[in-house]
Amino acid sequence: MKYNQPYGVSDPEGPYINGNPSTGTMGSIPPAASIEYPQREIVNLIKDVNLATPDNADLRQLAKAVQSTKLWSVDDAGTVNQYSVTLSPPPGMYYRYLTVVAWITVANTGGANLNVNAMGAKPIVRSDGSELVAGDIGVNTLNCFVYDGAKFRVVWLGRDKGATGFLQQNLTFYVNFATGDDANDGSAAVLASGHGPFKTLQRASDIIGTFNLNGHNVTVNVADNQSYISVNLPASAGNGNVNWIGNAANPANCLITGTNRNAVAVGGVCNTMTGFKVTTAGAAMQDTGAGIHAQGATTASFMNMEWGQCKGPHVFAYGGAYVRLGGPKRISGGATNHSYGRGCFIDCQYGGKVDCIEVSPAQPLTIIGTPTYDTAFIAGNMVGVVAFIYSTLTGNSIGKRYDAQYNSVIGVGGGGVNYLPGTIAGTVATGGQYA
Repeated sequence: MKYNQPYGVSDPEGPYINGNPSTGTMGSIPPAASIEYPQREIVNLIKDVNLATPDNADLRQLAKAVQSTKLWSVDDAGTVNQYSVTLSPPPGMYYRYLTVVAWITVANTGGANLNVNAMGAKPIVRSDGSELVAGDIGVNTLNCFVYDGAKFRVVWLGRDKGATGFLQQNLTFYVNFATGDDANDGSAAVLASGHGPFKTLQRASDIIGTFNLNGHNVTVNVADNQSYISVNLPASAGNGNVNWIGNAANPANCLITGTNRNAVAVGGVCNTMTGFKVTTAGAAMQDTGAGIHAQGATTASFMNMEWGQCKGPHVFAYGGAYVRLGGPKRISGGATNHSYGRGCFIDCQYGGKVDCIEVSPAQPLTIIGTPTYDTAFIAGNMVGVVAFIYSTLTGNSIGKRYDAQYNSVIGVGGGGVNYLPGTIAGTVATGGQYA
């Protein structure tokens, strides 16, 4: 609708004036269009929104129609990755900042397009212009698309459960077994204003596992507690680190117990844990029963750790896994053999690798009591590789010092055959080496 100037006035922007009988000034004559067209415009907007029939009994219908956002909000009528909506009124053309809010019922499986009023499909990208990944647009979710002149950018989206999200900044989470709740968002150390800590380590891991770190880091601050249960560390994609922070000075204050399973199972290549004690127990072990279990193409670092009694190895690396140990190391319990695990401080098999982060200076190893290792303090089998050193050794363990089998290598920096803790001499066989 354009501006309809007074009848008989040639200026298309000419104003309306009031008449003044005292001066003989004639008032403006409104043409029919100046009355009809604004009414039509308002009535058409109310009809396009289709919340109610235009009615003089309600003089707030225009405000309600605008408030509804139904002029640009609509249900998708397309198929997977080929989304389609029909706006009323039709926009007539694509233009920069054209906005569509759509209810999507089918998740994307990769790249996707949006077609508005059959004007032609346009690519959908993330808000930063990067390509969509599977699950960015979730099942039965609301999503807002804004046209940038060439593509629709998803300025906010309803991501599918389990979809990968690309981090845009570093994140910090909090876990507190005593006061936390896995229904919280994990964004605060104490519950306030709807934000609070998770209860379990696994909840934090599950959330982090949905991220592509995208060059950023995630820190998980874990409060002191003796009741944390097993955790599978996340295998997040992208470059970046996930740092689990317990109590570096007193790791026993952050105790992780695996009952009939491992205490910590390594996933991915991005995790570092600092300041935790691990222990395992149970009569029906489902896996190695390791304090730390790493298998396959995984890498993780463990700093300032303590190992309590384990129903299996304290540290297990298998099938190409790489575990790094750093900081002061404390041992307060031994490790026993069972059907799926061997009683060792370190058990390295089938190409697994374990070493100490620090070469110079090395860090102390403290053994509390006289823990027993049923197999050996360090064992290597089938080309396992272990490099283990310490600055000072306090205490001793019961059992064999080392056992290297089938071309495995145990290196102690030339410390000699009595370097490792134990009461029984170490052994090598079938190509195993100790140096």
